[in-house]
Amino acid sequence: MRSSGELEVNAIFKRFREDFEKGHKGCVRIENLFAKYGRQLSDKPDEQAQLRAKALALTDLDCDWSLNALGR
Repeated sequence: MRSSGELEVNAIFKRFREDFEKGHKGCVRIENLFAKYGRQLSDKPDEQAQLRAKALALTDLDCDWSLNALGR
């Protein structure tokens, strides 16, 4: 989590966002997923509250897709 109030997430969530928003266990928005697991994502009560409130903007972390080709 950034000090600017953004939640940094793996780029996989952007690339496959629609897969995470298909309604599995009530998750129809990616923000719901992070809200559900707020206690595991942060040990700070104020950040957990922001996650539950879905008040954080999502920022994608860079992902090195070439790692998938290791060992080929």
